Amino acid sequence: MKRTALYLLFALLLVGCGSQPQMLSELKSAYVTIDDSIRIHYKIWNEGSDAKTICFVHGFGCDMNTWEKQFEAFRDEKDLQLVFIDLPGYGQSDKPHVEYTLDFFAHAIDNVLNANSINDAVFVGHSLGTPVCRQTLMATGHKGALVDVDGVYCF
Repeated sequence: MKRTALYLLFALLLVGCGSQPQMLSELKSAYVTIDDSIRIHYKIWNEGSDAKTICFVHGFGCDMNTWEKQFEAFRDEKDLQLVFIDLPGYGQSDKPHVEYTLDFFAHAIDNVLNANSINDAVFVGHSLGTPVCRQTLMATGHKGALVDVDGVYCF
């Protein structure tokens, strides 16, 4: 009986070691600091791979958790790296008393991508995230495509 219980415990430990995150909230949080003091929160799935990168940028009043269903849909794709960012002022990113402009948001995204050696990505923006992604592509050296999810445009 003791031996059976020991085998069962060992099997459970092995299963637990190999389990992959099933939810966005289970991914490890990371931070970059911009402008000497503002911390930007982000999470990466399939980090450091040579895979195609999709960068998800949430809309006004949201945070990275907006993209939970997209994480669930793409998490098993081994050829994709997924980046989820809390814009400054949202989620677990700092909320400084500054002017929140498209350039400021693009600066935050630029720093997250640069910290992870990402130059090319498909940017997916929801609502406010769409012009933020557009500004990131226009104002930084990043290349890629833009996917608009119910976005707003600021010209």
